[in-house]
Amino acid sequence: MSLDLADILKASYRDKKAQEHLMRDNGFIRDADLSNDEYQTYFNPKDKKLLFSVTGTHKLSDWGTDVALAFGGLKSTGRYKRAHSGIRKAKDKYKPAETIGVGHSLGSTIINGITSKGDKVYGVDGGYTFGQKTPSRTTHYRTSGDVVSLLGANATHTETLDNPNYGLLNMISPTYDAFQSHNVENVKGTVFV
Repeated sequence: MSLDLADILKASYRDKKAQEHLMRDNGFIRDADLSNDEYQTYFNPKDKKLLFSVTGTHKLSDWGTDVALAFGGLKSTGRYKRAHSGIRKAKDKYKPAETIGVGHSLGSTIINGITSKGDKVYGVDGGYTFGQKTPSRTTHYRTSGDVVSLLGANATHTETLDNPNYGLLNMISPTYDAFQSHNVENVKGTVFV
């Protein structure tokens, strides 16, 4: 069993059938009662592993959460509180031997805050505030050129990856470069489970 980090993060933005197919092929069952468009809960009954995936900014209301993050108020947002409640309910329901949290962008920042000391966390291009640290349980990947994760570039447990999309258009258009450097595809091939 091996899951590619890019695949699971992309699946969190897609429809339920795409998520279920990807996870079922790897022994995980999607818990529809503990999943929504903000986070997804998967459990592998054989290995007793819980996988909790938090989606990044993808709807208008998330922009308010992004602003709260920038000013240090993430934990007071509804988005954060719902994800925190979701992972607690999942842990209570499944009593997992191992919990793995994943997230992209805003989701990466949220998953860092809602997981516990013994959990494993994998984040991609997470938003940081001044002085914020990456917990030791977290492996954080950021892509060179990504502005969202710029303040976390030198944080411990952060690995900066080369932007595989870099080309002429990136040199001409800083906006295009920023968009491409924030793409979950940049961690394709990173196996985490």
